[in-house]
Amino acid sequence: TRELAWALRAANAVDELNRLRQTVEMVWSGPSSGVSTFRRTDQALLELIQAAKHSILVVTFAAYKVPNIVAALIGAAKRGVKVALILESSEDSDGAVTFNAIEALGDELAGVATVYAWPTEKRGMDAKGNRGALHVKCAVVDDEAALISSANLTEHAMNLNMELGLLIRGGDLPRQLSEHLRSLISKGILVRERSGS
Repeated sequence: TRELAWALRAANAVDELNRLRQTVEMVWSGPSSGVSTFRRTDQALLELIQAAKHSILVVTFAAYKVPNIVAALIGAAKRGVKVALILESSEDSDGAVTFNAIEALGDELAGVATVYAWPTEKRGMDAKGNRGALHVKCAVVDDEAALISSANLTEHAMNLNMELGLLIRGGDLPRQLSEHLRSLISKGILVRERSGS
């Protein structure tokens, strides 16, 4: 029984260490329930961008009319943070997106960020000819924090829609997500559209 007690203590200690290493917080956009204290999606994203030291990787289907986020990304790039954006393009979206996100986000951000897209020829297709869509919405900062959300990088998603996400700090998940996305880039599934300064 002494061995069992030590085993339980050790398991509890490992569980506590893992809990301390990683935090998960809910983020929300939309009306307040008056019950929850969820942080707003845009506030969580801005905090991550402003705290970035080395790298920011943002993936979104649609992007426009988010001046605070654009300004924060430009500010991060100016302080030496590598900013990469994986965006759906109008050419590759089969008409689902009618404009190029990087153009909607502005020339200044386009000049400092590396932009990737998922070309049509790299996408799967079903028997009816429908192709896959880049529908991911996430941000990874310094491989240490990740925001995974239903929210696109748009004014409506940040201010009008009901959107839900998770902000994960620490643990292995942010690094794993970053490695997965960078592997898609290195394998040529995601292709560089333009490279910032």
